Amino acid sequence: MTGRSIKSIKIVVSLLFLLVCVGCATIDHISPTEVSCVRFAYMPMGATTQFPIETSNDLLRSPHKDTLIYDRKIISQYVSNINELRPTSQKHVKDFRIVSYLEFANTDKRVFISTDDYADIYVNGRRMLPDSAFVKYINQILNRYREVSFEEMRESWNVE
Repeated sequence: MTGRSIKSIKIVVSLLFLLVCVGCATIDHISPTEVSCVRFAYMPMGATTQFPIETSNDLLRSPHKDTLIYDRKIISQYVSNINELRPTSQKHVKDFRIVSYLEFANTDKRVFISTDDYADIYVNGRRMLPDSAFVKYINQILNRYREVSFEEMRESWNVE
């Protein structure tokens, strides 16, 4: 083999490796039209726990508050934000304060999104790159819906 052909093989192998890495660096695309609602479970403001909340189930088993979102505009924006998240292999101590999960129409499939107070995000247990803007958006949703009555919330769903 000549030096040129070895160099060409190295370039091809490098490109294949890059394609595989880029393909692994995304999460499965979620279509907003398939999501029927977003359910949020969250710790009350200022709540402390004896132990860190390390999984979605830990938070769901602890005293928490729930909010359901059926507003199509919010669901669409929320799913769009999730689709933009990118995984990371960095380790971090988990202590979730907000867990949300997407419920899909006509299926039992669920996608769990967990966040803490430091902009760390996990999708189905897989750590994503921190995104403080997304965590801020989640808090805006909760601030808007946590103080409204059921009737006001139902009106925003456009349900008769």
